[in-house]
Formats: sequence, structure tokens, C-alpha cells
Amino acid sequence: MIDTEKEYDSLRQDIRQMRSQRLVIFGSSATIISAMLGWLASKPDSINPAILAGLLCLLVSGATLLTSLFHLLAARAGTYIMIFHEKQNSDIGWERRHMQFRDDTPFTNLQVAFSILYGLLLMMSSIVPFLISNVKTNSQTSLIFFTSCLLIALATLLNLTMKKNHVEKYKAAWSEILESENLATSSKTINE
Repeated sequence: MIDTEKEYDSLRQDIRQMRSQRLVIFGSSATIISAMLGWLASKPDSINPAILAGLLCLLVSGATLLTSLFHLLAARAGTYIMIFHEKQNSDIGWERRHMQFRDDTPFTNLQVAFSILYGLLLMMSSIVPFLISNVKTNSQTSLIFFTSCLLIALATLLNLTMKKNHVEKYKAAWSEILESENLATSSKTINE
């Protein structure tokens, strides 16, 4: 038998950790980008700016996708809590109430804030190397740079569009699982 209170507490802790991981990923990305740009500023003849900008943009793209993945995992855990814990116990309800709460204040959604911050990192990563470096670019390195920028733009767009559609999908899936478990339990009881 599952201890529901321990499971609830464990899932809430997992959600908090996933939120912290998203902050760590962003902070690490910003630190790496700043260090690389600082290195380029100290040695402006050392690397083609399109190559560096492309690599930095790929870093931002990967960080954005990881941040989005942690968001999805947190949403999945939160919807599980809504269906399997909060429907059974009216004393708890953070996930349900949080998802129903409407706040139209700009920039109060963490996912939107990350999208904006990653967009700023993208701009810094794609513009500053060209301003600092003394090395001339060629068509191949420019292609690498623009491909990287396209990837980060797609990742940022994905990051912005993730919240509601996945929450509804997860709620439906967890509800279906709960219903099938309840049917299995009731048919087992009838057969006994």
C-alpha cells in the first residue's frame, strides 16, 4: 500500500528540484557565455566570430530545451498530484488552484521569463562576437551561425508554447489511468 502523504511530499519536492534545476541551467549558461565572450575580448584575433557565435547559440538552444524538459516533467508531476491526491483529499489543492489561477500581470510566469532571458542570451551570443572579433567571416561559418540561430529560435518558440497544452494532455492521461485503476479495483471486488 502506498503512503499517499509520503508520495505527495516526494512529488512536491521533485517539482521544487526541477524548478531549481531550471535556474541552475540558465545561470550556468549565462556564466559560460560571459566567460567565452570575455576570453574573446582578451584575444580578438583568436577565433572566427561566426564559429563562436554559432557554438554559443547551440549552447543556448540546448539549455532552452533542457529547461523546457524540466518544465514538462514538473507539469507531469503536478497533474499527477491534481488527479491522484487532490481529487481524493479536499484539504490539499495547490496544483489545482495554481493551474486555475489567472494572473495577467506581465512577466510573472517563469516559463515566459526564461524565454525572454534565453532570448537575451541569444542576442548577446549572436551579436557580441561580431563586435569584438577582428577575424573576418566566410560563407561556411556564416551558415553555421545562422543554422544555430534558427535552432535557438525554434527552441525558444517551443519553450513559450509548452504550458497549457501539455497540462491538459497530462490531466487527461492521468484521469484515464485513475479511471482504469478504479474499474480494475471494482471488478476485482465484484469477482471476490
